[in-house]
Amino acid sequence: MTYRHDFYCDHCGKCCLGLGATISVSDNPSPGVYRCRNRVTGESWTARGEARIQKGGSGCPFFRQTPSGSSGVCMIYADRPLVCRQFRCYDLAVVGLDGKIIARVKGTALTTKDTIIQDLFESVAAPSDPETRGEWLEGIRALLAARGYRVVM
Repeated sequence: MTYRHDFYCDHCGKCCLGLGATISVSDNPSPGVYRCRNRVTGESWTARGEARIQKGGSGCPFFRQTPSGSSGVCMIYADRPLVCRQFRCYDLAVVGLDGKIIARVKGTALTTKDTIIQDLFESVAAPSDPETRGEWLEGIRALLAARGYRVVM
């Protein structure tokens, strides 16, 4: 059984820029109030926040990059749709002392610049049977946690 940690968002905006194109604003009945629709699922909801409506724009109309461009914020986070609430951009992440993600695992692929994490990851063979992937991820999590890394799944 896989132990699931709380999701950790580092505000990179990849989900908003990718999934966000499915979000459309159908009405703006009053300032800061928007009637929205997910073009794929048909889900409708009312959002309160600030939108930037662009004809033919890509990404979510409610996502804003910070001035540095290194992160972003959802302007309707409390009212975000189900697709956003359920989205996970990785299966496992390692958080550094500064609070930033220093490694990610998606599927059986690792993305990191940390050579110690790379070596630990490579010491555990990837599962050949997809049915055992959850156990494999839990093993990776336990191995990294035992070495003092903060790991979220």
